[in-house]
Amino acid sequence: MLIQNNMTPTSFADHIDITAGPGMGTRGSASRSGSPGGVVDIISKVAPKDHNVLNYTQTFSGRGSFRESVDASTRFGENNTWGVRVNGAFQDGEQVVPDEKNRVKDIYVNIDHEDNRSKTNILTGISDGHRWKETRMFNFANYTGTKLLKTPSIDKNYAYPDNEWGVRTFLFTMNHQQKLTDHMELFANYGYAYNKGYAYTVKGSWSVLDEEGNFASSKSSSAPYALRNRFLQGGLKADFNIGETNHELVVAYDTSSMDGLWDNETRDGKPIKLPGGNIYDFPDMPSGVIPNHGVKLTGSTNSYGISAVDTITFNKWILVGGVHHHRMSYGEFGGDRVVSKATSPLWGVVYKSNENLMFYGNHSEFFDKGTFLSDKQYVNPGILPPAKTKQNEFGVKYMKNRFLTTLSFFDIQTERTFTYDLGREDEKKLAVKDGWNKYRGVEWTVNGKIAPKWDVIGGISYLTTEQKSQDFYNGKALNGTPKWNAVLGLIYKPNEDVSLIGRMQFVGATSFYTNNHVSIDVPSFTVWDFGAQYKTKAFNTPVTFSAMCHNAFNRAYWNFNGSNGFLSRPRTFVLSASFDF
Repeated sequence: MLIQNNMTPTSFADHIDITAGPGMGTRGSASRSGSPGGVVDIISKVAPKDHNVLNYTQTFSGRGSFRESVDASTRFGENNTWGVRVNGAFQDGEQVVPDEKNRVKDIYVNIDHEDNRSKTNILTGISDGHRWKETRMFNFANYTGTKLLKTPSIDKNYAYPDNEWGVRTFLFTMNHQQKLTDHMELFANYGYAYNKGYAYTVKGSWSVLDEEGNFASSKSSSAPYALRNRFLQGGLKADFNIGETNHELVVAYDTSSMDGLWDNETRDGKPIKLPGGNIYDFPDMPSGVIPNHGVKLTGSTNSYGISAVDTITFNKWILVGGVHHHRMSYGEFGGDRVVSKATSPLWGVVYKSNENLMFYGNHSEFFDKGTFLSDKQYVNPGILPPAKTKQNEFGVKYMKNRFLTTLSFFDIQTERTFTYDLGREDEKKLAVKDGWNKYRGVEWTVNGKIAPKWDVIGGISYLTTEQKSQDFYNGKALNGTPKWNAVLGLIYKPNEDVSLIGRMQFVGATSFYTNNHVSIDVPSFTVWDFGAQYKTKAFNTPVTFSAMCHNAFNRAYWNFNGSNGFLSRPRTFVLSASFDF
């Protein structure tokens, strides 16, 4: 329901659930582009049943960014069946990069009701996020060098003066469960979100040309927009026994839609021309904002789906089997539409050898809605056919005494959409669907208590990628995809009031191809973060002081995705004080 970006509101979030594999079959048909690897659910905070919440937190970060947040809850009614929780936040100020600013305002209300026969949760609220002068991406598709140039200063701002992005969001969701019997219940889920990009004057990246750091002249874009999302799902859950097997059956129907609205007059207007220069001696950029003429309905996506999944338990075995059928319709307003439909199987198996050890495997398949190509950005406007994803995973999990470790092997195939940068003056690109991208790898994760005063969270993964196509890239690895990734976090608690935190993130070496088919190596990098937390009382009020230092050694590095290199952010301090009244 929300736009996936760095302004997604989080003040109402209690935790995040990630569903992958067969479990995605009952999550509904999303109106999305790109083949999903999983579904992310943001679980809202609800009013606790045993106490009321009243918390105030003040946070400082960067060069002068202050954030205030309030969290309050109460319960009422017979047996406290009703609960209300309110979360609000305000943030404003300069980030760690000079002249980069961020302002956030949001307020969300969660209302829940639970009795012996039903459970209902309603979340609604508004948020407003606005960012200025934030550009850290450099494109190397037209790079003529043979080795990657060194990073420029990570303490400088590389945006042009009027770079800004503002998004205002209204959100409403409702979830309801109604018991019919002790073994059967109905459920319904509804969501509506309106995301309005009221300020959108950006330059996404600079095109780096050579090892000396020269970059090409270009233009900014200004295109206010809005996205309207709706989702409705209803279904039945039932559990029953057949012989010695227990069954948990879920049958669901869902429908969703997404309307895209754009400021067409602005998009057709004259862009702001930006001069070329050198990233080591970044030039002054001209200012200017194209007027906002409002938004008009441009295109829409509608999807419908039905799914049935049965989870069967028998002795030490858990078997999951199901099917998901969906239909999607996608097109421009008043124009032709592309309709796709498919039936996708899904299955999984779990074997619990004992109370601590289990083995598992699963298979799932999904389609996206197709990709819209506008005539403003592509030389081949229209709609690309829906892309299919196939996922296979198997592994082993071990849990004992609050410690969990998982070893998993995975094989994922996604249909390949490739975008060619043609080097045109109007910056239009060519997008085609051609072959498959294959991902194969192994991942080992650990999480939990390893000693009386020590907790650990982390993992290491090895990934190989391959492109299957009819062009130069056939058989080659995906651009900017490292084989090795690792993260390790340690928490030391000398007593109940003090916590010391250390975290290491490692991203292995990778490479990418330029448009001239020259392979450029990208070195690995390691980033260290350190922090501490102290719990005490101030005037009989519990307070928690926290301090965190990100990129503690101020490491400068390139982090690549495809042929785009993202410049690291400098060392950042975050300080906070949280009061529980």
